[in-house]
Amino acid sequence: MSAWRTGLFSVACALAVCTGRADELVYRGHLEVDDSPYTGSARLKFAILDAEGRVLWRNDRPDADGIPQGAVDAKIENGEYEVVLGRPDSAMAPLPPTVPEAFPDLRLRIWVAVGRHRFRALPFEDILSVARIDDHDIPVVSEQTRVSESLQSDSTTESVEDVKLPPVAKGMTRFVLDDRARYHHGADDAALVLIEYSDFSCWHCRLFHEVTYPKIVSEYVKTEKIQYIASNFPLRDDTLSGEAAEASFCAGDQGQYWAMRHLLFESPLKKKEEFVALANRLDLDVARFFACLDRGSYAERVAAEKSEGERFGIVRTPTFVLARRLPNGHLEGKLIHGSKMWTEIKAIINSFINAN
Repeated sequence: MSAWRTGLFSVACALAVCTGRADELVYRGHLEVDDSPYTGSARLKFAILDAEGRVLWRNDRPDADGIPQGAVDAKIENGEYEVVLGRPDSAMAPLPPTVPEAFPDLRLRIWVAVGRHRFRALPFEDILSVARIDDHDIPVVSEQTRVSESLQSDSTTESVEDVKLPPVAKGMTRFVLDDRARYHHGADDAALVLIEYSDFSCWHCRLFHEVTYPKIVSEYVKTEKIQYIASNFPLRDDTLSGEAAEASFCAGDQGQYWAMRHLLFESPLKKKEEFVALANRLDLDVARFFACLDRGSYAERVAAEKSEGERFGIVRTPTFVLARRLPNGHLEGKLIHGSKMWTEIKAIINSFINAN
């Protein structure tokens, strides 16, 4: 697995003169692969966010997860590259007036793909600051600080200097989640996060959902101590695990994600035709549900969730990430392997809460 590195930058635009070519923004970046400056072609996607995380601009229309569908081709020499954001002749959407008006409270988010690698979301800077205008009269994004963003299987990442993160606590690991919307229970501002990676064909996962999961929800999620996030980790290709995970998302399109998830754990399936009974039990539009399932609308999303789990070192189910949120949006915590007895997992969670 390659390690990807990129520079995080500051918008170089003085507020008083951010007019001229306000629908374009020069972005100058740096990219390293396996700790060396990269030379070659890369595909990039961009989004500009305001201080509250609202997307002000994407280089192309978004997919179901809010990620730009189109990508920008970039030629990179010794790690350095330049892209003009908002340039119409490169098939990009123009920058809206709200972008220059929002300086200096902007964030820049980047996705990158090199060769056959899939797109990876890279970290973005909390605040994009102000500096100057270049001789093209276009706002310029210039290098401010270089950050190491590890996407290797050990799941760790070096801290971003500007955020001033403390050293990784003893026995803990830093986790960088893929950038996409997720189904979750609990408060968005809960101090701790519990992410479950599970397989609908896994007996231990079913046991966890029957016995332990309701108690976690009652004691920790409803009391806003923990936000619970569901993720899929289908172990084998010769079962319906992957399609069951896709089915939960297809049901989610009709507002029944959690209900379908419950039924899938309650009634493990042996053949695809059995999805009909579950769809009927939830009063779904069966034709719409199967159209979603048959065209594999969520196959890539399920694969991405498994890939994320593998990057964290997960090899079996259920496995959980119990972590606290860091100021830069990443997580710091530990993996919990296997379906624990309620008393055991309660002790682990309480110990983590007391320590944080």
